[in-house]
Parts: sequence; C-alpha cells; structure tokens
Amino acid sequence: KGQKDYITPTQGLVLKYDGTFDFKGFYNSSKDWFKNNNYKFSEREYKERPNPTGTEFMLKFQGERKIDDYTSFNLELNFLCSFFERSPIF
Repeated sequence: KGQKDYITPTQGLVLKYDGTFDFKGFYNSSKDWFKNNNYKFSEREYKERPNPTGTEFMLKFQGERKIDDYTSFNLELNFLCSFFERSPIF
C-alpha cells in the first residue's frame, strides 16, 4: 500500500504486570478507545489456551484512521496474558 513509518521499535513494547486485573474491562475499554478516537477497529485474533499454570490469552487488535488520500494512521496491538487465573471478584 505504500511506505510505512514506525513510531515504536518494530519489536514493539513490553509491559509486565503481576496482580489482580479486570480483563473484561480492559478488553472493552480497548475496543472503546479505537471507536472514541475514530479508528476502524478489527479484532484479528483471540485465542484462549489452558495451561497447567493458568490460562493464556492472545489478542490482536488493529485499527486504521484515514487522515487524507495519502495518509492513514495504523495501530496494531498484540496482547499476551500468561498465567491468568479467574478471580471471583470479577
């Protein structure tokens, strides 16, 4: 489609968190962010795989916002949640 200029390293950014986490809220607010910022949203992948140490989730989101005939912003977000255990809190 044309030239791509990356604003983050091509290997991406890694965030780590250990603790209670509202996965459903995170999922919904991520989708809402694309909509609220005028991106065409698509969920490219959703995998859930049970492991002996907990459930592993993989999500791939993609969003595109056309700026003009020559420019568009494209976001690709890949999430991997490992050692996920369901909590009765959520």
